[in-house]
Amino acid sequence: MFENIRTEHIYYVTKDFYYAFRFFLVKYDGKPANIMLCNGYYLRYFRHEILRSIDKSLWNVYVSDDYMPGYIGAFSYDYINYALRGERHTLHHFLPDMKLPLIHVAILNVEDDGHIASLYPYHRILDSDKEFDIVDEFDYVAAPRLTVTPKKLNEIKELLLLVRPGMYKIEAANKVHPSILDRLHKPAIFIYPAHHYCNNPNDEG
Repeated sequence: MFENIRTEHIYYVTKDFYYAFRFFLVKYDGKPANIMLCNGYYLRYFRHEILRSIDKSLWNVYVSDDYMPGYIGAFSYDYINYALRGERHTLHHFLPDMKLPLIHVAILNVEDDGHIASLYPYHRILDSDKEFDIVDEFDYVAAPRLTVTPKKLNEIKELLLLVRPGMYKIEAANKVHPSILDRLHKPAIFIYPAHHYCNNPNDEG
């Protein structure tokens, strides 16, 4: 299915993201769990029968980052709600005064510049002592956003970071930006598409 290919953090390469996600989520089949998701490419995988077969009725699903209430935009909550439509679960709005519980599994994207959620390289909130904080500089976001902080990410049981298909600059994108990664004090789990784990972007082998 997939294999461990490095040793510093935990790096997996897989030919099938459906089975990779199932590997980490099936242990919570029909059981209480707190799951964190971000709005991203991988949400499409939750529509596959392999993941739909998991009983999510006792899950509480949380959003990793989203626009502040009162702003109009493409809300992560709405995307996740759409991706999980027809599923039995509880999806929580991300609100400024909420208290996040222990998160069992979080699945986040690694973007081209190395940011995850709305945590950007060298941003001031990387050293925040809060569980989540506000990014409001328009150099980063179109409107103020709430995002989990490294403090909260360090409390998550399993942090999965997806390098999505199509990100050919593997050596640049194979880990979170150092200014963020250095603040993660426990191993993160990176998941790669097998046919893109290569030095030559034109090599599909």
